[in-house]
Amino acid sequence: MRASTQPKASLTEGPIARTLLLFALPTLASSVLQSLNASINAAWIGRLLGERALTASANANSLIFLLLGAVFGLGLAATVLVGQSVGARDLEQAKRTIGTCITFFGGISVLLAGLGILFAPQVLIAMHTPPDALPLA
Repeated sequence: MRASTQPKASLTEGPIARTLLLFALPTLASSVLQSLNASINAAWIGRLLGERALTASANANSLIFLLLGAVFGLGLAATVLVGQSVGARDLEQAKRTIGTCITFFGGISVLLAGLGILFAPQVLIAMHTPPDALPLA
């Protein structure tokens, strides 16, 4: 078997727009799938469970989109830090960065879950959730 004579693809050379598009596609696909999921849920919930349940679900989806945006941003920042470490061939730093990210995301998840349990009614009221939909939300 012959070794490949083709040069390796480089992300630091060539057209910037194409490279950015390749990086953006997974995030774009995730957003499209999340929107599709919300639309399908709205159709099913609205038909099967009624207006109150649909209102509750729509408010929850708004919060989920907010949290997903934050997670994508932080995840991208973490990926950049790991990529820099790997690019510098500093695997020990890459491992530390990954460990820090796992600890950070785990801690934030527990904190947000606790805050969500404690303050969910106040957040839903602040979002002007109709009173009859509050128990379902």
